[in-house]
Amino acid sequence: MVARARHAAHFARAAELEAQAGTISHYAPTLVTGLLQTADHARAVVRAAKPFAAAEAVDDAVDDAMAARLERARILAGPTAPLLWVILHEAVLRTPVGGGPVMADQLRRLLALAEAGRLLLQVLPFSAGHTR
Repeated sequence: MVARARHAAHFARAAELEAQAGTISHYAPTLVTGLLQTADHARAVVRAAKPFAAAEAVDDAVDDAMAARLERARILAGPTAPLLWVILHEAVLRTPVGGGPVMADQLRRLLALAEAGRLLLQVLPFSAGHTR
């Protein structure tokens, strides 16, 4: 059953609660949060975490993760969509994950969601200094 689960055991309850939430808040100090990642961005993250994994294993992991994320993201399109409030550290936007084209696609996705009113996106700048 665990192997067939849509979400990792440590995240399953959070995924259930997202579907009931009025607001979903994320602070992302190092990565674009999974719900907002493009497939290529996710692939680059998995590749960095598992540098010795076979390309097929990485693709399978990303395909499974993206299917689960797309299922979760459906709540953002509904008439009672929760507010998705994400604070990204500036480092997340400036660290090239997967190369220029992958980052450009990722930034376009963030912009499209924000412009559509589905995402309140804030950036914590480097100039803010150390945060907790």
